[in-house]
Order: sequence, then C-alpha cells, then structure tokens
Amino acid sequence: MKFIDIFNVKHGDFGVYYDIDHNYTCVLDCGTSQPNSCLHNTCLTPRKIIDIICNRISSSTNIKDILISHYHEDHFNGIGTFNKYGLPFFRNLYVPYIDFKANYAKQALYSFCLLKATSEVLQIPFTLKKRFSTLFLDNYAQKNIMLYRGNKLQEIKDGKGVNIEILWPLKHIYGESEELNKFIKNLESTLRKHDLVSAIKETKKYFYELQEQLDSIEFSSLNSFSKRKEELKKIDINKIFSIEKSKEKKDIKKAFRELRKAIKNYLDALSIVFRINNKFLWMGDITEEVLSILKQDLQGDIEYFKLPHHGTRDISSLNIRTSKFIVSISDGKHYQGNNYKPINQNNLEKAFKDNTIIFCTDGHRYCDNNSFLFYLLDYPISKISPFFKDVYCSRNTVVRIDL
Repeated sequence: MKFIDIFNVKHGDFGVYYDIDHNYTCVLDCGTSQPNSCLHNTCLTPRKIIDIICNRISSSTNIKDILISHYHEDHFNGIGTFNKYGLPFFRNLYVPYIDFKANYAKQALYSFCLLKATSEVLQIPFTLKKRFSTLFLDNYAQKNIMLYRGNKLQEIKDGKGVNIEILWPLKHIYGESEELNKFIKNLESTLRKHDLVSAIKETKKYFYELQEQLDSIEFSSLNSFSKRKEELKKIDINKIFSIEKSKEKKDIKKAFRELRKAIKNYLDALSIVFRINNKFLWMGDITEEVLSILKQDLQGDIEYFKLPHHGTRDISSLNIRTSKFIVSISDGKHYQGNNYKPINQNNLEKAFKDNTIIFCTDGHRYCDNNSFLFYLLDYPISKISPFFKDVYCSRNTVVRIDL
C-alpha cells in the first residue's frame, strides 16, 4: 500500500508520501504562514506539527526527496527543520520549472529585486524577497530538479504501480507579462517622484548579483514526453498570468503592495500540478487561467482532488467527477471578502450535486451552507500508522489517502 498524509498546518500545505514499510518517503510541501497560532480544539501549533513530523521522518533512513509545489513560503518555509534533526540533505529537491534566462523569468526576478530594495529604503515589511532563490542558494538537497509537463517520478506511485505524472508547468513559456510591466513601471515612477532613485540603482545591482548566482547553479531535469505537444509547445505568459484591474496609484506603499500582490499571483501560476492515475490530483495554488488551459487534461473520474489554493479557486467549470475534495486551509481569517473564501461557493455547489465528501484538515471553518457534508477526520488511534500516531493529539489534524 501507498499513502499520502496531508497535515493541518493552518494556512499552508504539508504532505508526506510513503509506503507501508517506509521504503521510500517523499515530502510534498512543508510550510505555513501561521506557525505559532494554535489549531482549533488543540494545543498544537503548525510549527509544532512540522517539528514533530520532521523529527520522525528524519530519523528514518528512507526519507529521500521533497517536492515543493511553488515558490511561496507557506509551502516551503519548514524545510530547514529537517536539518535540525540530522538530515543534512535531501537526495532530490523537486521544484517548478523556470528558465531563468527567459524574458518572463527575468521580469519576475527584477520585480523581486525592486521590492527588496524598496522595502529596505522605506522599511516596509517584505517576506517575498528570497522566493526565487532561497530553496536553491541555501543548498537543501544534493540535486535540484526542475519539473515540467511530461515528467514522471518513478518512485511516487499508487498501489498498482502507476507513477506520478506532471501536468504543469510547461517547459516552454515565452514573452513578458504586460500586466506585471505596468506594476513595475508604476512603482519605479513613484519612487523617482519621491527622490528614491537609489532604490532603483540598488535593484539593478542586486538583480545582476542574484542572476549570476542562479545561473551558476546546475539544474537537472527528468526525461520528458508530452501529450498535446504541438498545442502546448509554447504558451505566452500573458495567457497564464492575470490580475484584477486597478487604478493608477501614486502612494509608494500602495504601489509596493500592488506589485507584491502581482508577484504572488505570478508564482501561483507556476505551481506544479501532478496526478497519480485516477487516485489523486495535487494542484498547489494554480490559477484559473492555467486551469482553463489544462481543462481537457482534467476530465473524468479521480478519487481525491486537492483543491487549488487551499480551496479558494473556482473549479466549477472543470468536468471532474470527484468523489472526495481535500481542502487544506483551516479558517476564514486569511480570506475575508467576496474574492477569497476558504472554499469557493461554486466548488461547494458542485460537491453537493455530486454527493462529494469534502475533507478539511481542520473542521473549524467558515461555510455559506450548512447542508454540505464535512468529514471531521476523527481517526481512531488503531487506524493511524505508528510512524505518526503521536502527532494526532486531537481530531482534525490529517487527511489520510490510500493509494
């Protein structure tokens, strides 16, 4: 038997793939943006859960690889915990494919540098500044491997031996984002108006230094094949990146936040999407624009569907007959307002029509309709692997998937 356990780490993702004998273990994301806030009905914090699990799997000689779905800290900022428990390196660190020499990558990288320099000059809190580089430059693995559509990971498979298949991102993405350019120019012009030209100069200096570091890293890639090869041979970045229209803003802090929000969306669009046969589909924080491109790949039956972006993305247009949805965000505090709710209402309606069970990694959540079935994950100790059983101090801690 093969298993995937998805743990409640509040706003973030943390999963572990393993077989019953722990011959091979792979971590699937390992981060949270709410490390110290207690989980509902428990004394555990997300940081403590990550700490316990990292300790457990680091003590096993079978931990091999880690897959990071995309470059957001609530999906990877627990990775350093493994070093604490004696695991100096993973064998492989799998991350989304980015061609750092491509125009779209240079554009995004420059945006990071601009935000970093601006934050230092204006003392604006900025946690995005190392997103493109931290995982690589801190040397967490013996080998960094970028995954793209068509890759298969031979050791991650279901009980029938079917391997994980990568559906996104594409290897060939070209162009620059017109929307992102607007935000870059907006912040640059606002800085100049306030005589903060030094921030722009510092940006260019930092950009070339960081680009030189990234170019010096040897990345490897798995052998690939491609379905729909001609159709997906090259995709313009403008087709996979869009943001809400906004009016021009002159205030520096507003312009800064606007560009930061755009970059966050940019990295969401590069999330790894993978599936294991008809059993399991993992989507990171993938955007609606990418979902529309992958629509014909995501049709048919699948048993477990990890909803994109913690359940906030609208997937109602996809023709997926799913028996179980998995949602990993714990409550509505991060997503107030009409645009982001812990579970998109359209997803709930689709689930209700299909008699779909919604698995939540924490039962304390906001929901518009009380009639939907939520499985509260109150596992008897006898059904929990001894490998992790002392993590389960209360209910609503984990989703267990049998592959």
